[in-house]
Amino acid sequence: MGTGSTVHEGNLDQSAQNGRIRMSIAMLFVSLAGALILSAGGFPVWTRGFLFVPLFMVAFGALQGLHQVCPSHAAKGTREVGGQARKVADPEEVQRIRSEARTMMIESVAGAAVATALLFLLP
Repeated sequence: MGTGSTVHEGNLDQSAQNGRIRMSIAMLFVSLAGALILSAGGFPVWTRGFLFVPLFMVAFGALQGLHQVCPSHAAKGTREVGGQARKVADPEEVQRIRSEARTMMIESVAGAAVATALLFLLP
């Protein structure tokens, strides 16, 4: 590895990773506030299902930040560096990142579904 080269595990740089984690934390607070309002406010239990969306965003943002992979960039075969999209040259790396992105999407949906189901258990 030469001087000045960068090793990328995924397709997000540190700044993009941090942004995904921050978004995830913000959506966690939105989800918790929504759960509290819907639970304590006398709303029908089925309305808690609407929290699937922010809970998905919690899981999706956290996984993007932790794995350095953005599915949108993966689909395009690009990497986010310095706020700009740059083409990934290695086709094997593109395939690896796309595979990881698909797994992240499945994990995000599953995590949000489980968290939403648990909200139905609140009094």
